[in-house]
Amino acid sequence: MNEMTKNKNNLVAIAKGDNPQETVKNGIEKLGGISNFINKGETIFIKAYLRVPELFPVNFNFDTLTELISLCKTAGAKKVIVGSYADEDINVSSFDELLGFKHLIESLGAEFHVFQEDVEYVIKEVEGNYIKIPKIIMNCDKLFFLNQVNVHPIFQINLSLLNSYSMVTQDLQNAEKGGQEGKDYLSSDQFKHDLITNLLNVYEIRKPDLVINDFYYLLEKVGPFIFKDSNLKKVKLMVVGKNILAVDIVTLGLLNLDFLKNSLTSEARFRKFGISTMEDIQLIGENIEENKINIELTVSNLEDIPVINTDIITGQYCTGCFMEAYRFLNFLRTAMVKDLKYIITQSFLIGKNPPEPESNENVIVFGDCAINSSKNREFRRMIIKEKKLFNKPQFISKKKDNLDKKPKLKEKDNKSILELPGCPPNFYNCLSSFIKYYGKKTCPSGTFYLDMFKTYLQEKKLEEMSK
Repeated sequence: MNEMTKNKNNLVAIAKGDNPQETVKNGIEKLGGISNFINKGETIFIKAYLRVPELFPVNFNFDTLTELISLCKTAGAKKVIVGSYADEDINVSSFDELLGFKHLIESLGAEFHVFQEDVEYVIKEVEGNYIKIPKIIMNCDKLFFLNQVNVHPIFQINLSLLNSYSMVTQDLQNAEKGGQEGKDYLSSDQFKHDLITNLLNVYEIRKPDLVINDFYYLLEKVGPFIFKDSNLKKVKLMVVGKNILAVDIVTLGLLNLDFLKNSLTSEARFRKFGISTMEDIQLIGENIEENKINIELTVSNLEDIPVINTDIITGQYCTGCFMEAYRFLNFLRTAMVKDLKYIITQSFLIGKNPPEPESNENVIVFGDCAINSSKNREFRRMIIKEKKLFNKPQFISKKKDNLDKKPKLKEKDNKSILELPGCPPNFYNCLSSFIKYYGKKTCPSGTFYLDMFKTYLQEKKLEEMSK
């Protein structure tokens, strides 16, 4: 054992149990018990991801959270706070009203805190970037990460490193293109590079004191949201530790995934987060080799998402547009199957210089790259026969040259095109524009879901969608 593995911060427990409560408790006990992480009278902040108004498995397993709060209270914590920024565009009060988190968490003797724009911040500088972190997180005595592990379209699975990102406002989470142009931006996937850099910068400001990767139940095949082909797998495992990179590496190992090939963990390793190899981690609890499982990951190509009556045509696109297109297309095939049957045929173009669609009818152009690079493409124009209107009866000539005369052709702009701008486009804007294009009668299911989404979206987002 080298010197690094003697550091208890690199100690990671693999826990198993008959239920989530027992499993998380077993994991913490293997690390010396909750008193090894909490002193009496301390304030504990439990950072749990809040994505959209759906319960487990999109957000977190409430049974796991219940046990964690109970352990904190038993150890003498003065105050336990559960919170996060909510997912993009979500109105905080509506989120709580829909799910009832506040009442449930307060019944356990803890506080529920979802950050809003008026929250007090501490501003920190990391690599020349100024990042605002809520003061309540910076001032808490201990910070715990409770992370629900599901498959993820960019990083294979939801790692705890991703959980840290929702400690900052949504505008800071958005790694937008920012006006950059050119081949290098796409070929180097600068969007993904900026996303990872921003994410790790946030993590370094306030590192967690306890990290729990909960995959007692795991959403595989399609995620992290629940879609048509999502499959909930009972894995009955959790990984617990202090070093976030160590916990994520062990989690990847249990799922038969190589952390060196994962863009997020490999970059964290490069930035020297205390772990370089699996040998740097001291494992306790369940044997990693005996508990490895295989899961079905998300598709890596948009063309592999089977949306009925839709031809998906791709050019060169960035990770941001892939992520939003992945969500939008999976939503269509999950919630709008009936609507798509009415549409009969459509083409979905994404990326720089996508190939020509076979049909000029109902062409969806997704993202700024596809819009800007297709301005002069053939599908933008339609050739029609010019009709002549006669004010009085005309005598038809029997001359051969008149009989052989072909009708005149006229070129005009194709109106059967829906552009969805942005880099990347916003999911809710895309859905709203899609329904406006086809009409409510053609999209009854989509209209229902859009109306439901409007019940919890922020006012500024509703105003933007109504334009």
